[in-house]
This record gives sequence, C-alpha cells and structure tokens, in this order.
Amino acid sequence: MALVPGRKDTFIDQNVKDGLNLSQMEAIEVQKKLIDEWEPKNEVMALQYGSFIVGTTSSVSAQMINSIFRRKLKLRSTGQFITSFGLMIASGGMALIGHELLITNDILLYKNQCPVCYEMKASLLLNGTGILYPLLLAPSLNLAIAGSVGLRTPHIYEVKQVVGFWWNVVKPAINHISLAFCINSVIASLVVYKQHGQMNNIANILKRIEEKQSENSLT
Repeated sequence: MALVPGRKDTFIDQNVKDGLNLSQMEAIEVQKKLIDEWEPKNEVMALQYGSFIVGTTSSVSAQMINSIFRRKLKLRSTGQFITSFGLMIASGGMALIGHELLITNDILLYKNQCPVCYEMKASLLLNGTGILYPLLLAPSLNLAIAGSVGLRTPHIYEVKQVVGFWWNVVKPAINHISLAFCINSVIASLVVYKQHGQMNNIANILKRIEEKQSENSLT
C-alpha cells in the first residue's frame, strides 16, 4: 500500500486513505516502507539518506569549531576524545533527528506547499546544531578540561572573562565560521530540494498507476 497526495496535496492525521483510517505515524511508516522498497534506488536516495547527510555535516561543523577553541587553549590531545566525540554526537544527532521529524516526514506526507520555506527551516536547523550549539558548548567543555590539567582559565562564574575569552577565539575565526555557515546552508537546501523532487516524482508515478487501475476497473 502507498499513499497518494489528496486534493490539497497533504495527508492529514486520521484521513481515510486506501480504505484505511491511518494516524500520521502510521502514514509515515507506510511511506518509509514504500521508499525502502522503491526501485531504482537512485530515485529515492535523498529521501533515504538526506537526514544522515545533514547530521554528518553538523558533526563536521561542530568538530571544526571545537578544534578552534582547543588550539587557542593549546590542549593538544588532552581531552580531545571527550570533547570531539561529545560535540559531534550531540550536534549530529540533533540535526539528524530534527531534519527527519521536521522536514523529511512532512515531505513524505506531501506537505510541500512551500519548498523554499522548508529549505530555510533546514538551513536554520543545520546551522543551529552545527554552529550555534558548539559555539556555546565548546568553550565550556574545553575551559573545564584546561582547568583540570592546571592551566589558568577564567572560572565559569566569571562571566565577563568567559565572554572575553569566547570573543578572542571567535573573532579571528569569523571567516571560517561564516564559510561553514554558507556551506551548511547550501547542503541543507540541496538535500531538501532533492527530497522534494524525488517525492514529487514518486507522487506522479503513483497517480498514474492509480489512474490506470481506475481505467482498467471501468472496462
């Protein structure tokens, strides 16, 4: 069974489709099964792996920002695994889950009245998890590690000193961070663009099949 877009190009919770009363989660499961079984696979790659691409991009951005703060503190390998792993997993996980829930699922249910709106939402989500989040968390983690090995660092309650340290690190790297922001925005927009295109292609194929079946039933 597969869902086809209704007259309003949307699938709404508790709509009756193909004779079944489906909740939104059930409808999403139906669509994901359709995507998993779709052939050829290249026609659904963005729908299958788009969220993973966004999550990976977020992880890379988080690691880049973490490295900037670590170089400033001259931590070398001290605490590298903890900070890198923690930031990459958290940033990547939030981006992946957020994109899947807020973007991909809506596309699967044909909620595509404003593709540009979804591209902007995806860009904001990716930059929020891949840049803003690590910019706020990386200094705290690395300052704590630096303090634990005896380096002189501002205490977390010394807000003015902490903010000053943060700005001294971010200001020289602003060009790199801005470039990462732009790259993230392009990647997020491309993923959503491809997802919309692939879902529209699937919808058109399903509509043609449904029309053909209707014609055959009348003959």
